[in-house]
Amino acid sequence: MESMTPEEIAQLAQETSGASAAKPLPKALMWQRIDGRQRELFRVVAQVDPEFYGMCATVEVPSAGGIQIDLAQTVSSGDIAQIDAVYVKDTGSYAPHATTTLPNSQTPDPHRVVPGDRVTLCSAFDAAAHMPPRATVRDGILRPVGTDFQDDDGNRFAELDVFYQRLPQSILSDLTTPVDLAHPWDMLLVWDLARFLLSVQTDDSLTEEQQMALGAIAELEADMLTRYTDHVKSWSGTARATRFDGGI
Repeated sequence: MESMTPEEIAQLAQETSGASAAKPLPKALMWQRIDGRQRELFRVVAQVDPEFYGMCATVEVPSAGGIQIDLAQTVSSGDIAQIDAVYVKDTGSYAPHATTTLPNSQTPDPHRVVPGDRVTLCSAFDAAAHMPPRATVRDGILRPVGTDFQDDDGNRFAELDVFYQRLPQSILSDLTTPVDLAHPWDMLLVWDLARFLLSVQTDDSLTEEQQMALGAIAELEADMLTRYTDHVKSWSGTARATRFDGGI
């Protein structure tokens, strides 16, 4: 069954809560509530299993000028919740010396980078504590530390693979498209909005029937959230293989 649209979620939440007639809420606030709760649920799932909403995107390293990679412009779906790992995919024309000659032996150059090497994500304050290649990520912008993405001649890596946890597409620009949260878990958005519609009224304005409804909705929401996280935990290996078949 297809997931509900934001408009369908709002209508069902109003019918469930019975609060629309008592104290109408501006629709813009309902859309923001649905949007924020869906993003929050994706973050909850990311803590349970980072692979469930995990994605991978290949990004190009600029061939000239400063290297500032705007990750928000390269992801394939939604926004980025968290960067899990970055790997060198294509070293391009990057060509450091293959070996360093030492007495009676040849030892691989510790600074040589090959496809598949991991880029260390570090803060701006501890870069010296890590081996190249290193990078920082601030405000969605990935930047190399110093000249870590290039050789002595200025030749740069060509591409990186970025593994990340995605957030859902914002609903605010299109209220007629089904939400990202799959059915039946989209009911979590209904319960949350219904509870919100009731709770924004003062306690004095809630009838006994509405107070009972608020408690019942809270129980339904808590039960479904438990079942949703259990579903994520029990995600099978077969489902994983199908989910990620063919890359991004």
